[in-house]
Amino acid sequence: MSKRQFNRHTKRLETVFVTGTERYSGITSDVSDNGLFIRTRNPFAPGSILDIEIYLPDGKTSKLKGRVKNAIKTPISALKNGMGIELIEKDSNYISFIKTISGENGSSTSATHQTSGTKFSILPCRNCGTKNRVKEESAQLVPKCGKCGQPLILQEKTSHQPEYLMLVCSNCRAKNKVAREKLSLNPRCGKCGTSLRAEDIT
Repeated sequence: MSKRQFNRHTKRLETVFVTGTERYSGITSDVSDNGLFIRTRNPFAPGSILDIEIYLPDGKTSKLKGRVKNAIKTPISALKNGMGIELIEKDSNYISFIKTISGENGSSTSATHQTSGTKFSILPCRNCGTKNRVKEESAQLVPKCGKCGQPLILQEKTSHQPEYLMLVCSNCRAKNKVAREKLSLNPRCGKCGTSLRAEDIT
């Protein structure tokens, strides 16, 4: 089995992909210099050529062209539905973005040691068991497991009242009040029964 030639970086960015007249949206789970993985319920067959737009953190939009290398579509919630993309064309915005995050990741170890006063929490994933090191201020933003992508639950003191989040159903747009600790238990819309996602938080 050949090893990847390019390092992959975990980044969740809003994405739109188009082939012909069909236009869909998704979220990247990782990116690299020559490819990316898009999480979507509408993966295309391997070999499909897609025009891709990625909305970068600095507000710019990167326009790419890629070929689907592999696709995953399964009802099993623990698996990542989506598709792996090999990039055929990439613009200067994407190239600059990859260089930036490559530099950040390369110096992440020393930066962690130099930062004083930063507190981290170790949050175990209830889905796959992976232990995730998360900044305490980030733990309030529903961080996700670096391995399986499921929402991580911040362990709260028993004296605290449960924290509730408002999730808007992607199917019927009904608002659902869900306790934060229930996010990993695949909550469903009380009106139509559609699975609710962390991305649906209002």
